[in-house]
Amino acid sequence: MAAKTKEPDVKLALNDYISRDMVSDFSKLPIEGRMSILQKTPKTFIKERDLAGKKIKYVEHTYSRKALNFVFNFNYSCVIVSKEYTEHKVNGKDVVDAECELLFTFQLPSGAIIRSVVSSHRQYPNAALTKTDAMKAAISKAYTKVAQTFGMATEEEYVPQAEVEEPKEEKSTVKEVTEKSFASDTPLPY
Repeated sequence: MAAKTKEPDVKLALNDYISRDMVSDFSKLPIEGRMSILQKTPKTFIKERDLAGKKIKYVEHTYSRKALNFVFNFNYSCVIVSKEYTEHKVNGKDVVDAECELLFTFQLPSGAIIRSVVSSHRQYPNAALTKTDAMKAAISKAYTKVAQTFGMATEEEYVPQAEVEEPKEEKSTVKEVTEKSFASDTPLPY
């Protein structure tokens, strides 16, 4: 009888990379598994900010980049096609709008996927920031936008899968499964 080879665990590899910055060869994991596990974002990576009295949800670019690295095994490139600054006044204050177009090329064994993304950032007056900082923010946002074209880094929360126990006395209970890190009791995102 042939020994069973253990399939690499997509969830374990993702938790190691996202939570502990442990990098491995993700190409050994099935692409479908890498892509599907990232379709919902863990709550810890969904941030909120106040904008004109409304709560706006967003995902930081660092999570988006990690999601792209994980799915494409660091095998992608990005070229800035264009960038433009516009300076004007909003409510009497000088603002800078930075807009850029980036061309991403993602490599898979089956071929290349090319995506073009336009991104922008409005920067309000701040002595510590320059126009270049506004462009850096626009470029960072482009990574989240391109990840979203693959269904990743969305503002939808990831809900851990539940384990259903067998019915006891005509009742069914659902027990939430949480994984623990090796050194602490902190639940892992996936």
